[in-house]
Amino acid sequence: MRRLDPGIESGLLAKQVSANIDYVSAVATKNASVELRLFDAPHNCRVILTDRLAYFTPYLQETHGRNSPCLVFRNGSAMYDYLLRLFDGLWQAGAGAPPELRE
Repeated sequence: MRRLDPGIESGLLAKQVSANIDYVSAVATKNASVELRLFDAPHNCRVILTDRLAYFTPYLQETHGRNSPCLVFRNGSAMYDYLLRLFDGLWQAGAGAPPELRE
């Protein structure tokens, strides 16, 4: 990653992930409809699902994430159904935030 982005330093991604976990944990303590789950899976894409659309961003080795394509699939398409199963599997396997991250 450092070849593509000179601002990346050792441990930076871990700091960013930790900051995101802290933020979502804080929101979840104030909003019962927000739940944080952590999972152990390769971070090779981003999936965002709504009831109508799935947004899929594959992370490519030769491209910085901000330049990665965002593909959109409608509910009912084969790819939407696949991404829904993928997300559901990770959600079911995911654990809640560890106690040290809960307030």
